[in-house]
Amino acid sequence: MTDKGSRQERQARPRRQSDPGSKAEKALLPAVPVPQAEVLPELTEAEVAKLRAREEGEEVVGDIVEELVDRVMDAACKSYLERQCIPYAVNRARETILHVVQMRVVPRDEGEPHLAEDPTWAEDEEPSPCPIDTWAGGAVPVRRAPCSVERK
Repeated sequence: MTDKGSRQERQARPRRQSDPGSKAEKALLPAVPVPQAEVLPELTEAEVAKLRAREEGEEVVGDIVEELVDRVMDAACKSYLERQCIPYAVNRARETILHVVQMRVVPRDEGEPHLAEDPTWAEDEEPSPCPIDTWAGGAVPVRRAPCSVERK
């Protein structure tokens, strides 16, 4: 693949927003030309061009591998979900049916066995009456019912 062909291929593929070389980020950076001789003075122009071509090739391969891994992971996830869909639905339906049946069919309560011999179930004694409160005398007015017996 030629250098020109790989550049066209890279330009044809859509870039992601998180890509550090996106157009939005390039627009924010000032366009300052950097002289090549100052950056790498010990390399010749041909060596720099080879390094850049190799770097672009590695970027292209990295993008392809990333896309391939994404597709494989998506397919694996979809396959896993498809395999788990039917067992999950069956399990949830079984639990729901059991819950409804348990609500409808209430088991009979047999009560406590040997209740007559158990001292904790004995009847309590009647409580003693409260003493008369001396402060309450005359607090509640007494109304007497009229006598309905006729006097002769």
